[in-house]
Amino acid sequence: MLADRIQYRGVIYANLFASPVSVSREQATKLYTSLATALFPKLKLEYTPAEEDVPFKIVMKEEGQGRRADSITLDISNGQLRLLIDQKWPDSLGVACKRADQVWSIYRETIPEGQVQLAEARLRAQLPIPRPSAKDYLAEQLMGKAQANLSSLGNVSFVGMSYQVSPELEHAVSPLEGAAREVKIEPLRQEEGFLYVEVMSNWGRLAVKMSLDRSGEAQIVPGPLELEPETPAPAKYIEEIRDYIAERICPFLEAET
Repeated sequence: MLADRIQYRGVIYANLFASPVSVSREQATKLYTSLATALFPKLKLEYTPAEEDVPFKIVMKEEGQGRRADSITLDISNGQLRLLIDQKWPDSLGVACKRADQVWSIYRETIPEGQVQLAEARLRAQLPIPRPSAKDYLAEQLMGKAQANLSSLGNVSFVGMSYQVSPELEHAVSPLEGAAREVKIEPLRQEEGFLYVEVMSNWGRLAVKMSLDRSGEAQIVPGPLELEPETPAPAKYIEEIRDYIAERICPFLEAET
């Protein structure tokens, strides 16, 4: 089964906090020191103090063995303070989840101010398939017998799919439900026998709900983060996407056409 052979290429987690949230030089220094001491002994720091036309920004990077790299960014995005944790080629998904939780815990101990307005997680993965060509496999799964008509479009060398999932807010009972998603599935360009899967999901304190009468009107409604006072740790959101890939995407890709 595809779900048993998932290889994770990247794990990204981010929070946007309600403005205004200020970060003092003392807090920034303490955050860097705490993270370097507890998690990233080879951490490199890039610091941009706030100036008249330049917003505040801290970037912390560490390169590990092989292709593994970790970075933590604390900056201003769309006028809000943002914490971004980016782990490339983690040792395992479990390790990535644990590290993200540790970064989050240290951050909150250092900078307790601010309410999370948006939680966003993104998983990048590759799936080995039982065919020599991922392009042919995906075309067959998506198009069935119509795959034979691809040649009428020209010399098609690449086939992929992307879709968006609207949040299902009516039945959400926890801040882990009601996610909005953007999904990409395509052949891995570097290796013929793999599919590349990327899923970005976000959960907001507010959400946009479209009118059911197709009038095109939208209204702002409470989002899933409003369901509990405390935002769950990053691992919960990362694992939610893991389950979505394993329980929804993989069976879809294996279904007989």
